[in-house]
Amino acid sequence: MIQKILVIDDDAAVRGSFKLVLSEMGCKVRVAEGGEQGLAMALVERPDLIFLDLKMPGM
Repeated sequence: MIQKILVIDDDAAVRGSFKLVLSEMGCKVRVAEGGEQGLAMALVERPDLIFLDLKMPGM
């Protein structure tokens, strides 16, 4: 079962929505607001699933 999820998105509303819904489903959700931060978190946290916004500034 997927338990650790990382959401990478520059839109705070999107990050918050994902976190709210997925947390209610019992998942541990971490969020990052940019690609560099998200990559660093992914290397440390080792999430089971990553939701990634492909159209972020600087990517």
